[in-house]
Amino acid sequence: KLWNKQQEILESFENKFNKPDIIENNNNNYLSIYDAYILYCKYSNNNNKILTVSKKYFEKKIIKLIPNEFIWNNTILLTYWN
Repeated sequence: KLWNKQQEILESFENKFNKPDIIENNNNNYLSIYDAYILYCKYSNNNNKILTVSKKYFEKKIIKLIPNEFIWNNTILLTYWN
């Protein structure tokens, strides 16, 4: 109950996973939800987070956390971060 999973995911998004170049220099204009999860895990590890949400939880919550106009074909449009 003390761990706010949603907030931790949002924190990683707000900080662009500590890798703004991945977001800003991506030629595809999108990021797969799987790749977003991998970046979230690395973000958590690099920021000494004790716990990391499961992939299933991440995929379930990402649909609710990111507005629909930024989700397309199981990817996140990079315009979400602009």
